[in-house]
Amino acid sequence: MLRTNADFLSYMDALYARQRGKATILCRKFDKGEQLCTQGRRVHYIHVLRQGLVKAYHTEENAKEYILDFFGLGTVLGEEEVLAGRSLYLNTVEAMTAVDAYLVSVEHFHYLCDHDHVFCRLLLTEVSRRMADSTARASFYALYPIRYAFEKLLAAQARQNLELSKSDMASYLGIDIRSLNRLLKEHMNERKTP
Repeated sequence: MLRTNADFLSYMDALYARQRGKATILCRKFDKGEQLCTQGRRVHYIHVLRQGLVKAYHTEENAKEYILDFFGLGTVLGEEEVLAGRSLYLNTVEAMTAVDAYLVSVEHFHYLCDHDHVFCRLLLTEVSRRMADSTARASFYALYPIRYAFEKLLAAQARQNLELSKSDMASYLGIDIRSLNRLLKEHMNERKTP
C-alpha cells in the first residue's frame, strides 16, 4: 500500500550532493494538501520524495477520484509520462503530510537515463516493481469481494501506521462513502462479537 524505495533515494541524495553548484536537481518543500503534480498540467519535473507521504489519484470525467496508491520516501513521480513521451501529467499527486522532494527537469532526467547506468537500473527496478504491484492489485480486486480488500486495507494501515480519511479509504477501494460506512459498521460489530 505505502510504496517506498530507499535505494533510489540514497542514489538521488548522492547525485544531489555531487552537483557542485549546478542546479540540475532542485530540492523543494510542499505543504500538506499542496499538489506536486496536477492531472492535465504540463510535465516540467520528475519528483523523487525525500520525506513525507503523498497520494496519487486519478479524477474521472464524472469528477470521481480513484486513489492509485500512497507513496513515501524514494518514490519517483512523473517518470511514466516522460518515458512515454507525454507532455501532461496523467494523475494528481497531493501531499498528505509536509513533503520534501527532489525535482529533476525533464531534460536532465533524459540525460540521466541516457548516461547514468546506475540511475537507469534503479529507475527500471522501480517502474517494473510498480507495474507488478498494479497488476497484483487489479487482479486482487477482480477476484476477491470488496470486504476482503477492505480488511487488507485496514491491516496495511495498522502495519504501516497510516491514518487515512474515510474519503481516501473509499477512493482507494473504488467505492462510495456509504459502502465504506457499511463495511466499517460490519467490521466494528464483528470485533464486538466474541
